[in-house]
Amino acid sequence: MQSIDKVMTIGERIYSRRRGLKLNQVQVAEKMGVSIAAVSLWEKNRTSPSSENLQKIAQVLQCSVSWLLNGEDSDDNQATTYTVGSCISHRILKILDLLPDKEKAKIIEFAEELLSKHAKALENELNKVKKNINNM
Repeated sequence: MQSIDKVMTIGERIYSRRRGLKLNQVQVAEKMGVSIAAVSLWEKNRTSPSSENLQKIAQVLQCSVSWLLNGEDSDDNQATTYTVGSCISHRILKILDLLPDKEKAKIIEFAEELLSKHAKALENELNKVKKNINNM
């Protein structure tokens, strides 16, 4: 199975890494010395950054050029690991943007139910561990 990093575009990797570092496009543009529009166009895959700008992006986003280009970087596992989660979040946000409010509410309700079930399962596991410790 192909890693989600490898199926992401350069723009999606820039977007997700920027969001993961809690930076906005203005901050990235200022740190790089480029326009906000340039950052936006890269993230939307409308243009590709030059090799010089790829170096700057990698520096600002604390990742490697290799990871930006192809999602692979054995020296930057943290960026790769984080991006899987942020890519999923990005996809969910894209989907939510397309749905009417009524459908968004259903998704939120469903997610809250899943979270509640997960919390209960964790609590049950914790209780089992505590019980095992007490029985020692």
